[in-house]
Amino acid sequence: MAPFTEDDMNDDNTPVGRRRLLDAGPHRPLLEAHGRHLAGTGLSPVSVHIHLGSARHFLAWLARSGIALDQIGPDIVARFAAHDCRYHSAPRPVGQYYINRVDRFVQHLANEGVVPPRPVAEVPALDASVAEWLDALARQRGLAPVTIARHGRMLAQILPLIGADPSGYSPRIIRDGLLEHARTTRSVHYPKMVASALRLYLRHLAHRGLGAPDLDRAVPTAKSWRLASLPRYLEPDVVERLIASCDPEAVGGRRDRAILLLLARLGLRARDVAELRLADIDWQAATIAVCGKGRREVRLPLPQDAGDALIAWLTGPRPAAPDHTVFVSLLPPFG
Repeated sequence: MAPFTEDDMNDDNTPVGRRRLLDAGPHRPLLEAHGRHLAGTGLSPVSVHIHLGSARHFLAWLARSGIALDQIGPDIVARFAAHDCRYHSAPRPVGQYYINRVDRFVQHLANEGVVPPRPVAEVPALDASVAEWLDALARQRGLAPVTIARHGRMLAQILPLIGADPSGYSPRIIRDGLLEHARTTRSVHYPKMVASALRLYLRHLAHRGLGAPDLDRAVPTAKSWRLASLPRYLEPDVVERLIASCDPEAVGGRRDRAILLLLARLGLRARDVAELRLADIDWQAATIAVCGKGRREVRLPLPQDAGDALIAWLTGPRPAAPDHTVFVSLLPPFG
């Protein structure tokens, strides 16, 4: 940012407060329209105020930098993120959450046709063998789309290190590629997920005659130690204390109690609970339908305490569910 100028001075020749410099000026109608849009999505007044503060800062920076609206693009947002801000108590770069709110504002302006539309990122074409493998995961193994997408992302991380031509794979290339990925990965969990996806891919290649057999055995197993992460299960008395800790008088307590009882009594996965719909519950037969691995639907008996907790959650005050979802977020946007 430029240093203070005469326009930034009070009548007594002292600098004005930094917040007074955050003036959207002629772009104030855009700010007000963005506020109405945010309120329509279900954000609380406090959240709307926070979002508008970031957007106002961005508009003030545009005005002081002499940047027109038709010049706004990803590079302009990046410049704003890197600018040496003097509107705070101490000069510092703005944070990522701040930039995310500005990015949301710019996207709203693009949707309204105020600024140029953002270029659509070109998705690189999948290799034929990779595309065939992903299709086989859906048709033959019946994996969920989200699982298939995750396998595709994990494989995309290792292919640049081992090459895209399956005929050139060897145990040494496989091991060296995975070790190199493990040294540069951003998470301790990624090597294990990448190895799992690569193992499935190599088996598919061998089955189709596109790669050497038994190459999946060259994929090293990621080391793990007991007690190095969260416990794999809770003792029964701990589970009961956790369930009892839910406040039945609070909206969140009723929801959390129903979720915990379904997890504990029926052994459901988190996704089973998150995707539960009202139509999946048969109150007359006291059963619920869940879609297990392989997309096979099964009906499970609904225990009395879990059923009572569901009734308490569904009949009490709760956010509206637009798609008949049983469990919804208590924070906007709901669903």
